[in-house]
Amino acid sequence: MKKVSSFLVLGLFAMVFSPDVTEARSFDGTRATGGVFSPVYHSSLTSYSDSIHNYTSYYEYAEDQWTGVSSEVISSGTGTDTFMVGTTSDANTTGRMTPYNAGGIPASLDGTWATTQSVLFDNNIRSANFTSTNARAVAVHEVGHALKLSHQPDGVNSIMVQGRKNFSAIRAIDRESLINKWGN
Repeated sequence: MKKVSSFLVLGLFAMVFSPDVTEARSFDGTRATGGVFSPVYHSSLTSYSDSIHNYTSYYEYAEDQWTGVSSEVISSGTGTDTFMVGTTSDANTTGRMTPYNAGGIPASLDGTWATTQSVLFDNNIRSANFTSTNARAVAVHEVGHALKLSHQPDGVNSIMVQGRKNFSAIRAIDRESLINKWGN
């Protein structure tokens, strides 16, 4: 009986004091264009693409995943968000989004962003034997960052969790985070 009551007390403690890991998460601040993002497809997308990885299609898919979730999040043609492919010496990184302020200087994650640059790292995607689904997930994740979404904790069913995913579609918590940030 002592073991059962100890187990119940620990279980209740964990339920009451553990953080809600399914909360909507985003960076503070805003984008100069609000929820409007404007992709510029860099020429590196075609130079790195082949029969295994079509990076242009990965970013197009990512754009489609986020567009229309919120009436405030739309894709427009003014060219503020560069989508590209490159390489990195950091073996653990498959993608990175960098925000810039109006002066073209890297901005803080919680500041106001004028433009963003999202990069998929071809060398690490290939060396980790990413499937097209895994690589598409990286593109969706990085475009989520460009829309001011932050990481979700490990264990949450979200495209915004760091690391390799075997799915590439946004999840309910991702939609909630985007709507929470930009409105319905």
